[in-house]
Amino acid sequence: MVHHPPLGPTIPTRRIRTSGKPGQKALTTLLALGSLFLSLSPLLVAVDLYADNRPVAAQAVTSTIQVGGAGRWPVSLAINPNTNRVYVVNQRSNNVSVIDGSTNSLLPTVRVGSYPEGIGINQNTNRIYVANRFSNNVSVIDGDTNSVTATVNVGTSPRGIAVNPDSNRIYVANEIGNSISVIDGATSSIVATVTVGVYPFGPVDIAVNSATNRIYAVDGRSNNIWVIDGASHTTVTTTTVSVGTYPSAVAVNPRTNYIYVGNAWPSPSMVVIDGTTNRLVATVDVGPSATGPGSIAVNASTNRTYVGNDGTVSVVDGVSNTVTATVRVGGGAQGVAINPVSNRVYVANHATVSVIAGTTNDIVAKVSVGSGPQDIAVNSVTNRIYSANGMNNSVSVIDGATNAVAVRIDLGYAPAGIAVNYTTNRIYVARYWENVSVLGHTVSVIDGINDGVVETVTVGSWPRAIAINPVTNRIYVANEFSGTISVVDGAANAVTAAVAVAALPWAVAVNPNTDRIYVASYYGIVSVIDGPTSSVVGSLRVGAYPTALAVNPSTNRIYVSNNSDDTVSVIDGDTNTVAATVRVGSSPRGVAVNASTNRIYVANQASHTVSVIDGASNRVLTTVGVGRSPIGVSVNRATDSIYVANWDDDTVSVITDHGRLWGDVNGDDAVDAGDLAVVAASFNSPATDSKFNLYADINGDGIVDILDLVIVGVTFGKRR
Repeated sequence: MVHHPPLGPTIPTRRIRTSGKPGQKALTTLLALGSLFLSLSPLLVAVDLYADNRPVAAQAVTSTIQVGGAGRWPVSLAINPNTNRVYVVNQRSNNVSVIDGSTNSLLPTVRVGSYPEGIGINQNTNRIYVANRFSNNVSVIDGDTNSVTATVNVGTSPRGIAVNPDSNRIYVANEIGNSISVIDGATSSIVATVTVGVYPFGPVDIAVNSATNRIYAVDGRSNNIWVIDGASHTTVTTTTVSVGTYPSAVAVNPRTNYIYVGNAWPSPSMVVIDGTTNRLVATVDVGPSATGPGSIAVNASTNRTYVGNDGTVSVVDGVSNTVTATVRVGGGAQGVAINPVSNRVYVANHATVSVIAGTTNDIVAKVSVGSGPQDIAVNSVTNRIYSANGMNNSVSVIDGATNAVAVRIDLGYAPAGIAVNYTTNRIYVARYWENVSVLGHTVSVIDGINDGVVETVTVGSWPRAIAINPVTNRIYVANEFSGTISVVDGAANAVTAAVAVAALPWAVAVNPNTDRIYVASYYGIVSVIDGPTSSVVGSLRVGAYPTALAVNPSTNRIYVSNNSDDTVSVIDGDTNTVAATVRVGSSPRGVAVNASTNRIYVANQASHTVSVIDGASNRVLTTVGVGRSPIGVSVNRATDSIYVANWDDDTVSVITDHGRLWGDVNGDDAVDAGDLAVVAASFNSPATDSKFNLYADINGDGIVDILDLVIVGVTFGKRR
């Protein structure tokens, strides 16, 4: 039997305990001040109730790496995200520097041909291709051994090089030979030559869109862009777009099918072309430069383009086509490359490589847990994080203050889904195997105070996922082989109902405000269960192979990760219809919501990343590289931390969310008396009341009440 790590969604439940030391201390203080704040509420003025999240922080160089030696001129780079190695072409020393991306340390250099310039990588085969301008050939480097395994003769003065990993074809731009050489990556031999350019001057840079199998070459002297069909190796057209003078760099975003062309002089700029229509979309002023854009790189995951100028890198937003940041690097800034997994940007300067952090969501820690972590849950009140480790039959308990494992709880065979009830401080773990040959049918109940198993509840066959309604204290367990949802009474630890849903339920989530339960099944169906009656009241179709769900009770939106088509379906809970479909990384598994910031976090298993979605626009804001094979994700709203369970490297990544602080009602980056005053102004108002304030309903239970005051008390004094 092939073992596939299961995943149940982690839905942070939202009502806060009013007992226990943190709650008692906060409650005592708040009750003493409560009447004062309520009496002041009519006087509250000029409170920004709907302040936006923090602006994007300026990007900066995080480290500088010496390569090549003085005067050796690193001119271009390429990255294999699978191995996290960076390859830097040193033009005047005729070699390639190899950087370990995890440590920024240099590995042995590789000698190539004469005056190397362009470089490309096929990450599928781990082969690196270097265009040697003066020796008129291409060096083929084996990424496993860092040695040249072949040398392929091409046209005269090869400069740019691009790789289509899907077809295993390598395209070489020969400037003086006014041609493009096509290399078969399997045999390292020329299979076609395409004539482009105006003799004796031809293409200087080249890019591939693997999604459309189109190759784009820029001809600096005729100011043309040549479009080549990758199947027939024939010229499709030259664009009629006026791209400016002396185009010298080109890059492609395969997701948007936009082509970016850098014009060197006399007016340095970058033009944006729609690859579907070959029409000009925008012209971007990328800032002052003596030589114009020397290199362009695109991060398709974040939809950002990085333009290497003389001493700076311009960061261009792919939606607005505007420069959002300018990062000062070393002199030259000739080459730019991106690792989409780590979201690090590498820039080749005259003698160094600058490393830029490409995101404002920072990984602050990586915690080693048990083997095969596959789901994760957070108790924001106790600041404890629970990792279900499917391969060593345990739950790791992480202290959120220190990011260290405080306790290991040994369970029976193969824990899968995990969820926390804030109000009772109970943790529920679905066990999908009893032993190596018997399917699981139980849920373990852990006491969050003494970290011990206090009950075992028999449910359906092969329980995969689990979710909780903290208001009703009901636990919902998705039983894959039974095709049912077990409804467990949290007070009695007994099953009260078994609800039949669509075949092979994989994930479950709850909206405590509406008391609706959402179940995602293998065949792309989401069933909607009414909590009071435990009956199915609706169903709808989503994407292919949905594996996780999460709910934002404040907006009544449900998010479904569709593993086979790399999307997230956004369901409108009022109409039970799909309101939007968002493309994320490869093989999305876990999904979690931070209702305070209205951001959604999606763990992309095959991309080794987390996509961050803005819930207002349904747009991916950024992509954060995490550990290998992330499949579970959860949010701690009290600390602005996101926890990601990485299946393949047995770790949990901790990401900081730069959105609104939990308890920061007025958005001024501090939890203080102003926030207490705002909560007081709408105190005791339900969602239907005109006084109701979405931000004051911090725990998202549909009413501004004492529990929201307690949250402000727990986080009182926190600042950015």
